[in-house]
Amino acid sequence: MPGSNQFLHRAILGLLAIVLIVAGTYALLSDAHTEAEIPAQEEEMATIGDTIETNDADITVSDARISHGWGMAQPSSDAVFLIIEMKVRNTSSEQITLSIVDHFRLRDGDGRRQLRKVIPGIEGTLENEMAPGMQVSGELAWEVSPDVEGLRLSLQEDSMISGQAEFWIGDVEDFFE
Repeated sequence: MPGSNQFLHRAILGLLAIVLIVAGTYALLSDAHTEAEIPAQEEEMATIGDTIETNDADITVSDARISHGWGMAQPSSDAVFLIIEMKVRNTSSEQITLSIVDHFRLRDGDGRRQLRKVIPGIEGTLENEMAPGMQVSGELAWEVSPDVEGLRLSLQEDSMISGQAEFWIGDVEDFFE
């Protein structure tokens, strides 16, 4: 059966070609997706201590620190609290509503959202109706793994504050030093 061996040989080569094409396409798309969605820290990205001016507000990340908890506020056994201190000033001519739940997201270098926590005992509140010129300061807390890397705090585009803001927070392990 020389014809059936030749058919089998061609079928295997055809299948191998399809597998290589699919694998190559997947690799190209994966690289493009990763680079587009999760770029490395760029020089112009704001960091702790910087202020970003959006259309409606000036947003400052003043500080960030790690906590292992206190009193009844305890993170999971394999986590710590990352507490970020912020200031927001309404620079618009109208009242804005600041909602920490709706406005700010913390994502790691793989794009995963970190778990936002409401913890008694952290300073200030960022939940406010803000008149023009009003400034509020407070802290936000997230429960994070001690080995999470590439954290970025961003203002959600669908928030009541128009404009974009993204702060490079960095790797959790850097806060232990």
